[in-house]
Amino acid sequence: VAEQLINPFGDDDEDFELNWLIDRHTKVSYLGVDTLMNRCPPLVKDIYWDSEDLILPYTEAAAAYKRKTYRGSVANM
Repeated sequence: VAEQLINPFGDDDEDFELNWLIDRHTKVSYLGVDTLMNRCPPLVKDIYWDSEDLILPYTEAAAAYKRKTYRGSVANM
């Protein structure tokens, strides 16, 4: 057990290939930032377009988890 704590990403068959995961996620991040930067879907007006005081629609199950937005201690200064 202690050997696994020292080297959790070893060379066994069941271990993760950590370098491959880091390289893959870095490539996908750069793809999203560099390549897909100028490919945006067209803007379409929805029912909330001109609304300034927006109240998000909650389902009955999610309404119990609704919280007020956090305001810092110096918000009203």
